[in-house]
Amino acid sequence: MEDFHRKKFTDAVESGEIVRFCQNRESYGVPFFAFGGNLFWETVNYKDWKLQQNKISGNWRIVDPSGIRRARGKSMHQLEEFFRNHPVSLKENKRLEGNRFFYYPGTNGETVILIHGWNVRASYVSRMAVFLQSKGYTVLNFDYATEKLNIKDHAKQFTALMRSEQIKGKIHYVVHSMGGLVIRHALANMTEEECRQIDSIVMLAPANQGSALAPVGKLVYWNDKSLGDMIPGSEALNIPLPPYYPPVGIVAAKYDGKVSFKRTTIPGDVPFQRTTVKSNHPDMRFPRISGEMILKFFREKKFY
Repeated sequence: MEDFHRKKFTDAVESGEIVRFCQNRESYGVPFFAFGGNLFWETVNYKDWKLQQNKISGNWRIVDPSGIRRARGKSMHQLEEFFRNHPVSLKENKRLEGNRFFYYPGTNGETVILIHGWNVRASYVSRMAVFLQSKGYTVLNFDYATEKLNIKDHAKQFTALMRSEQIKGKIHYVVHSMGGLVIRHALANMTEEECRQIDSIVMLAPANQGSALAPVGKLVYWNDKSLGDMIPGSEALNIPLPPYYPPVGIVAAKYDGKVSFKRTTIPGDVPFQRTTVKSNHPDMRFPRISGEMILKFFREKKFY
């Protein structure tokens, strides 16, 4: 545990924010008596609250003055998300209503908007948000429940939310998997001025021409409203061109079992740069896999 975490904890207790941070986390950390004392736990005590990290597993927990565990997590990244008042796990995130941005304030005057893919939520790409924030960007991590609407309607809700932010300066997008279809539908309904404010778009393993696994998935998730849109040949894949197409970079995964290299291609006469990395489909969201390529495309609009 670093001094940064200790200070965040003591500041939260001092301000009273610790109570708010601990709310609505029952799905991941059921309130329960905290066993173990200090024997197996590195402990920070402040005003009868405790922040503890297990000396063996590295797991952490927050214990209130009554000795009840109010929150817990498995990594220091999750602890940092806790102090941002963000979901600390995908399970917790999926309980939320969705259609919101989680904020990571930056310093360089430019904004990155993240759009995650199918059957996950914003916490799935939170490590990328932290990475981009560390490079100076303000990050808006878009959270939406993928199964509740078709992709076109997700794009409409996203566009309305994005416009309400009244973002100034350059905007970049980083989208993963189905997120590529969401931003393309959104672009089709943006004005030329809105499109030209976008400095670059990086698509990570985007399902631009659907996924061969979507028909199989639809048999299992039969009531999922967006999955059918990714079946190859779906009408939802016929997306009108926007009034202006910002520079697009596509990063495909060499070992992708969900979206083939061919299906990452944007249909029609749309210019884009593309590269391939040694990765599977889900790991594309991690900064260690794609982070430096994203930054290079932001700066140079090319990968090589």
